[in-house]
Amino acid sequence: MKLLGATYSFFIFCIGYAMSLLATKGSKVVIVGSNYGGRADPNAVTISRYLAEQGEQLVVIGDHLTDSAVAQVKRGSVRAARYFFHSKACFYTHSLSDIIPFGHVFAHLFHPTRFTKLIFMQHGVIGLKSVSSNGVSMQDYVRSLEKTFNFMIVSSTREKQLVTGFGVPEEKISVTGLPRFDNYNAQPVGAKIVLVFFTWQKSAQLQKKMNEVLENEGLRALQNAGYLIVCQQHDMQESLFIDEKTSDIAFQTAIETCALLITDESSLAWDTFYRQQEVVFYKPDSEWLNSDPHLLDRVCRNSEELKLSLDSFLSSQNSTVVDFAEFTDDQNCARVASLAGLNYRAEATSHD
Repeated sequence: MKLLGATYSFFIFCIGYAMSLLATKGSKVVIVGSNYGGRADPNAVTISRYLAEQGEQLVVIGDHLTDSAVAQVKRGSVRAARYFFHSKACFYTHSLSDIIPFGHVFAHLFHPTRFTKLIFMQHGVIGLKSVSSNGVSMQDYVRSLEKTFNFMIVSSTREKQLVTGFGVPEEKISVTGLPRFDNYNAQPVGAKIVLVFFTWQKSAQLQKKMNEVLENEGLRALQNAGYLIVCQQHDMQESLFIDEKTSDIAFQTAIETCALLITDESSLAWDTFYRQQEVVFYKPDSEWLNSDPHLLDRVCRNSEELKLSLDSFLSSQNSTVVDFAEFTDDQNCARVASLAGLNYRAEATSHD
């Protein structure tokens, strides 16, 4: 089945390439591959909004798009392929499969970096997850994309060193910060909200972890102290039963305002750290691979450790901030755009 899908996608890619050769007139566009779009203002949504505000001729490609303010094209369509080959810049978050399914497998055969600037924005900060969603190691996943981007963006020098260790040439890694960080107030603000959000995984595994968290005495103590408990699920996750006592606050609002995130290894941890708020990692069923001592102190292997961590948060709420980001200004999108030669940015302020 995968072979049939890849063959079809390659055929679509070839048609798009041929059509682009005939399209000698008209200015080139800027495209953003957004994969599943998403509810939580991921990098693709934020950079799309920024580029549209700058007056770029923008085309967003994806499966589940909601922003009607920009031109949208279905992922995997002939139009998507044609726009790809008629673009001056392409920003994507997962791989070139954001444009055409299986695009990351064969796109390099067309040598796309010769005619467009390809910017791999990544979905979140590399460093927490050991594998990608298809079971490939994170190192192999990132390294396999190396021929399909001019630049890969990262949030810090420390993250750049990690990705360089994966085998990606140093000159192709740029410390810009992630576009979605522009959504957050630079001042640390935490409402009395606890966001519970786990990364995509098997439903039975997720339901078990979610139940263990919601039934934890430490979480109940937080609820009794006036904290709202917000549970959200990954867009790719099958719907689960979630305790009716949890709040229905919008996901994006919870991300931008929560004082505490409980997760396993979601990249939203970095968003929460960026906002100088607290994260607890609940990992009862899988290995923890990141050796950063600030993160190790936040890892809970069982319900007892989770209760201790939640009790500690409630009693002190003064944990050491994980200070990882190179920049704390609102110029992340501007720096990312400049990699493609789209220069609108003002001076950026480096994180002290």
